[in-house]
Amino acid sequence: MKPVILLTRPHTAARPFADALRAQLGAVRIVQSPLLRIEWLAADLPGGVPIFTSPRGVEGFVRAGGDAGGGCWCVGDATARAATEAGFTARSASGDAKALVAAILESGEAGPFVHARGRHAIADLAAILSDAGRETRSAVVYDQVTQPLTPEARSLLHGKAPVVLPLFSPRTARHFVKEYRADPAMRAPLFIAAMSAAVRDALGDVDARALSIATHPDAQAMRDAVQGLIDAARRLEAGPGHK
Repeated sequence: MKPVILLTRPHTAARPFADALRAQLGAVRIVQSPLLRIEWLAADLPGGVPIFTSPRGVEGFVRAGGDAGGGCWCVGDATARAATEAGFTARSASGDAKALVAAILESGEAGPFVHARGRHAIADLAAILSDAGRETRSAVVYDQVTQPLTPEARSLLHGKAPVVLPLFSPRTARHFVKEYRADPAMRAPLFIAAMSAAVRDALGDVDARALSIATHPDAQAMRDAVQGLIDAARRLEAGPGHK
């Protein structure tokens, strides 16, 4: 059976990732089942240079009335593109939160800063920067609400075809594991691509035929990880001796 890719990102993020996967991999079946739903929140935005750790932070900041005419800091290139499209002059750390903090500190910019983020965050970036002498406040501009797997995704996971599963955040990984373990009939072979070691750790001891961590926390590295897992799944299906 041919492997199938299961995307669990919110639709706005899943669609471009799916399009890029098809461009890279050719004809491949992709099933979308967002495990998080984005809800935009009203927020009192403090003054300061905006810091964005996702494109959703950019959109939430603008929706909350933030000025998109100045400079900002962005965790990675995809977020920087979203900020540029919104009207900001974006500077990208081209990495993760640790790289972003280092870039801001090395720049010498004094701030103050405002981190526009979701309700659920991996790290308290505002506290880290403030402790390092850069006054930073958080503005929660959106919420990430969990939701169950779709019937199509459940049917896929009940089947025998290999399922290639890219996971981009620890919270999504934990929620997937909760959904997966709640249904003993889910026995499809799992091939998981994790955005980071933190995502891998959030999976616990979930049963996977293969698990790959992206070489860099960006979309291209995740697509490459997915491609490697697709190849591994195809070799498994072809049986011993296949190369």
